[in-house]
Amino acid sequence: MRTPEIIKKYWIFLLCLFSTRAMAQETSPGVKEIQTAYNSIQKGLETYRIQKINIDEASAERGSIKGYYKKNRLVLMVDEYFGETGKVKNEYYFEKDKLIFVLEQKFPYNADSSRSNSNKTPIISERMYFQNDELILWLFQDKNQVRNNPDLIRNKTKEVLETAREMKKSLINKKGS
Repeated sequence: MRTPEIIKKYWIFLLCLFSTRAMAQETSPGVKEIQTAYNSIQKGLETYRIQKINIDEASAERGSIKGYYKKNRLVLMVDEYFGETGKVKNEYYFEKDKLIFVLEQKFPYNADSSRSNSNKTPIISERMYFQNDELILWLFQDKNQVRNNPDLIRNKTKEVLETAREMKKSLINKKGS
C-alpha cells in the first residue's frame, strides 16, 4: 500500500469513529425523550403562567428567578444573574415534577466592559440530561461528554439537584428581595 492510501484510510477511520461517538452521545437512552419534552416546553412558553422573584443578594449586581407553570405545574425555571465579570443564565426543565434537563450558560463581558455588544460576547454552555435524579449525559460547550470521573459527576448531580430544590422553594415561598 502506498502512503497516501494509508493516510486516507486512517482519516476515514477517524471520521467514522468520531461520528459514531457524537451520535452515541446524542442518542443515549432517555436523551431523545428529554429532547422531545424540552421542545414541547419551548413551544408552549407563551402560554405558561410566569412567576418572577428578584434575588439581589445572589450576585454583585442583581438576579432573578422565573418559574413557568403549565396548569399549576412547574415546567421551567430560569435564573439569571448579572455580576462584575458577566451574566449567568441557567434553565431547569421539569417533567412530572422531575428535573430532566439543565442548560447552564455563561456570558462573560467583553474586555472593554461593554455589556451592549453581544456580537463579541462568547457563550460558554453546558447541557445536562437527568433521568430519575441521575445525570445520564453531561455535555460541555464543544459537545464533549464528561465521563470517567464518577466523583465529578456525583458532585455535579448533587449540586444541580440541590440548587433546583432551593430555587423551587424560593418560588413557592416567594422569597426574594
